[in-house]
Amino acid sequence: MQIKKYPVVMGLAFACFLYMIGHMFLPSTWTYCTMEKFDWSESQLALSLGFAGVFIILVQAFLIR
Repeated sequence: MQIKKYPVVMGLAFACFLYMIGHMFLPSTWTYCTMEKFDWSESQLALSLGFAGVFIILVQAFLIR
């Protein structure tokens, strides 16, 4: 493997991997927690994740330039 010649790149790839695990943790557990604790339906879950997605788009489009 060519990437082993560059230990800095391996470290960055590992950091990116850990970041993506942390980033995907919330949406994947959000459904189980809200269905169990608040007894939400699938449509309510979809609306809540869609609502969060719209705000993420707005922040990235207008607040972070």
